[in-house]
Amino acid sequence: MPFCALSVAKGMVIIMMHIAIVDDDFSCIDDIKEKISSVITIEYNLRTYQNEVSFLYDLRSGLHIDLVFLDIKLQERNGIEVAAYINKISRNTSIIFVSANPEYYQDVYEAEHICFLGKPVDLIRLRKAINRVIDIQQNCYLVLNIRTTVKKVLFNRILYFESELKSTKIFYSDGTFEKFAISLMEIEPLLPKNIFMRTHKSFIVNLDYLTQAERLEITLSKDFKVPVSKAYAKGVKDKITLYLGGC
Repeated sequence: MPFCALSVAKGMVIIMMHIAIVDDDFSCIDDIKEKISSVITIEYNLRTYQNEVSFLYDLRSGLHIDLVFLDIKLQERNGIEVAAYINKISRNTSIIFVSANPEYYQDVYEAEHICFLGKPVDLIRLRKAINRVIDIQQNCYLVLNIRTTVKKVLFNRILYFESELKSTKIFYSDGTFEKFAISLMEIEPLLPKNIFMRTHKSFIVNLDYLTQAERLEITLSKDFKVPVSKAYAKGVKDKITLYLGGC
């Protein structure tokens, strides 16, 4: 499962960030590694690659990376092209470009990224960039505090929630589900209201996976059917209309 690892200390949620460095120059990898260790404020796991092909293979195979430092002049491909591909296959991987060639500064806007850092990497700019990634990553996740455990779930993996007594099942886009000892009422305030919608006292759906809507039933990706109760029917219709831009 692609959950980031978490630990709990004195009630604080500490994120384990998964970081990769992709650069064909080993000395540059060492420089970035050392500087990351001096500025990052949370726990992290770090992988390094001198070949972008190996990195992309691991990413396609399910490797979860929150942040990648990506050189632009790589062995076989241009780093900007690699970044555009990462944008497609791993939407939640943030990208920081690093390069000794400032002339690439304008070209990097062909791919979604956090920032462009020159080589050698400046510590102050590096700290700001990493903190920005931490803020972005925290806003992409549902964080559940359950007794002595903390669970972190990507919002865009969630198809829908189903209440079951005092527990909640979370159904994912890959067809799997998990059950948590926390009520749907406790979860609802933690969800982005523009994406998640209650259709029934026992169900909340992710509108990004909506494929069909009828008066008393919603169809989501993977052909999951979720009921719409009469009490919520008017609100569901209005919210779907708003979500679809008034169509």
